[in-house]
Amino acid sequence: MTATRWPAARWRGDGKSGGSYTGGPWRGVVHTTETVGMPKYSDGATAPHLTYDPKTGRFYQHTSFAVAARALRNQPGGVQTNRRRAVQLEMICYSDKRIADLSPSRLWVGDLTSSNYDDIRGFAYWCEMAFGIGMVWPGKQARSSAEANAPGFRMSPQTWEDYGGWCGHQHIPEQTHWDPGAFDWTEMLTPANEERDGLIAKTSKPELIQDLQALLNDVGIVDPDGNRLVLDGAWGPKTQAAVDSAHARIEWGHTRAGQASISEAAMARLTLLEFEAIGREEYRLHTHVGRATGRVKK
Repeated sequence: MTATRWPAARWRGDGKSGGSYTGGPWRGVVHTTETVGMPKYSDGATAPHLTYDPKTGRFYQHTSFAVAARALRNQPGGVQTNRRRAVQLEMICYSDKRIADLSPSRLWVGDLTSSNYDDIRGFAYWCEMAFGIGMVWPGKQARSSAEANAPGFRMSPQTWEDYGGWCGHQHIPEQTHWDPGAFDWTEMLTPANEERDGLIAKTSKPELIQDLQALLNDVGIVDPDGNRLVLDGAWGPKTQAAVDSAHARIEWGHTRAGQASISEAAMARLTLLEFEAIGREEYRLHTHVGRATGRVKK
């Protein structure tokens, strides 16, 4: 069952449905609003799924993930844009620095803080867990309309249809906008170290490994002898076997047997699958993940 809301967002429900999805991998799209505050989005007719306010650190959800959002242009006879399983996020800031600099109340995207990127990365982690959106981006960036609309910059229709990571409005076919401009994709998608990545590894502190062992017990992962793990804080053969079982359960192709670490996204996915199986409320997975990684905000 596909997640319909992000538990960390404040529900507004004022976006209009873009219709059902047409298939393909899930992908994430980042926009900038080019406004000081929350846009009206043409009374919901051009709303994304979520809007992020960098000044407050709050996310607002306009539309359920069960249907497409409407923040992308979609030309008749071309590829499906909004409906191609695109999870869409708008940030309240400006891509055009010249316009942002006209008023101190305007935030340029290049001035987003590390705290802002932590917030956005947290949403990306959740999307990886909930939808399988890869923590990757196209690898090229336009900082002007001319660059974004130059021949060959945007994805081809086929590349867009097959895409499964994060991208900007500027990367998508049939568009003319160039947001999010100077957005730092590396900061969003490539954490600098294990702690920021939410990894628990063989080399982690014993108390973190102990919390991982408790999480694996909570979701019914047992050791090779069929027993619950001992909460000893040691990454021994039985804990390794349990981590291998966890990776097998979530069925992610980029994990492998013998991998001596487990990511926050993998732990969250594991917990979500278990909660779906037993009918618990989806938002409770953050209790487990937060305990294991220490990333839940007080």
